[in-house]
Amino acid sequence: MIPRKLKICKGCEKPKVLYGHGMCQKCYAIDMKKRIPVNVKASQHKKKDPRMSQAYAFEKAYYMWGGANFLTGERMPKDEVCYANCAHILRKGSYEYFRYYVRNIVLLSQEQHALYDNLVMEKLGDRMKEFPNENWEKLFNYEYMLLKEYQDWENSHPKEYRL
Repeated sequence: MIPRKLKICKGCEKPKVLYGHGMCQKCYAIDMKKRIPVNVKASQHKKKDPRMSQAYAFEKAYYMWGGANFLTGERMPKDEVCYANCAHILRKGSYEYFRYYVRNIVLLSQEQHALYDNLVMEKLGDRMKEFPNENWEKLFNYEYMLLKEYQDWENSHPKEYRL
């Protein structure tokens, strides 16, 4: 076998056996991970808008509601707020245009959120007897109001702008 000459690598600038595009095998592998594939459209490589994330929407909802639990009015510390405390009133899958809508997100305790998502009337009745200070009727009225708002929004926007 003929010995290969050592040349200067464009990546690490050390004398090595070149593998491809003027780089050693290690630098070439790292460079290929960074490159954009040719068959993918340039529009697909745009950076995602950070405002289109649940974490951003949850933070905005915290400030919108003043950090208060929607049912009880008790204030939650900012560092205790997590995904389990933020409930979407209209479901994300069914009402996709309100997924990041701040008014669609309310603060609840983890138990309240789990009960609301898996709504079983017997458990809700037990919860209302155990904790009479929680205003579940307020939550269901707010859900109805948001549902009307969603339907109005959907009717006013043409289908070509749908997600």
